[in-house]
Amino acid sequence: MNYESIINILLDNHPDVDGIFTSNDIIAAQAITTCSKRGIKVPEQIKVVGYDDIDLCKIYNPAITTIRQSIDDICMYAVESIISKVENNKPIPSCIIFPVTLIERETT
Repeated sequence: MNYESIINILLDNHPDVDGIFTSNDIIAAQAITTCSKRGIKVPEQIKVVGYDDIDLCKIYNPAITTIRQSIDDICMYAVESIISKVENNKPIPSCIIFPVTLIERETT
């Protein structure tokens, strides 16, 4: 999906915004590209933070600050929960919080 039009609307409606936090790193990359097209310097004029810490973050220019979540821990918990439900009929909690890590790079 192309988020450029949505980002442009955000920037048009909120010209004083100094940061964008996105729900994933692809949208963060799109925000940086859109800002660049508008002559907005990242991070000097606006900060951008993504989410997921995909490989793109390290090679994009500028390198994207992002939030890393432990996919291994999430997957392990999911498998253990399913096994526990099947074998022991234990309830699966409806809300689990896993720790995340801020990976600071060049966009903040």
